[in-house]
Amino acid sequence: MSKEDFPFTHPMFKADGYEPPKPMDIPVMPDDVRADRIKWEKQFANSFDERLKEAEARYPIQSMFTGKTLETLAYFYTNTDRSTLEDAGIIQKGPSGDTGWNRFNHNFDIFILKLDDEKQEALAGLVNKYFRAIVGAA
Repeated sequence: MSKEDFPFTHPMFKADGYEPPKPMDIPVMPDDVRADRIKWEKQFANSFDERLKEAEARYPIQSMFTGKTLETLAYFYTNTDRSTLEDAGIIQKGPSGDTGWNRFNHNFDIFILKLDDEKQEALAGLVNKYFRAIVGAA
C-alpha cells in the first residue's frame, strides 16, 4: 500500500478541500493545579495513615480479619434468611421482592452502605451473634 492509498492523504480528499486534522498538543496540567493535587494527595495519604493508626489502636491485631473470618462472614450471608433481618428491624416486613431483601441478596456491600447507623449496628450484632455461635460450636 502506498502513501497515496492511506486515508486522508489520497488526492480525492485534497480535491474537495478536506484537510486532515492536525495533531493536537496534549494539554498539560498547570503548575498551580498540579501543586494543589499533590498537596491533596499528601493530605489524603496522611489522613489515611492517621485513621489506620487509630483503627489499630482501637482494634488490636487479634481482632483483624483472617481467611476464616471471611469464610464465616460468607456463611452468615448465605445462611441468613429474611425473617432474621425482619425480626432485627433491619428490613421491613412484607413481600420478598422489596428493595432491602433484594439488595441484601444481590448487592450485600451496597446493602450495608445504605443502612442507617442503627440498622448497621443491628446487622453487626447479628454477625457477631453468628460468629459466637460458630466459634462456640468449634
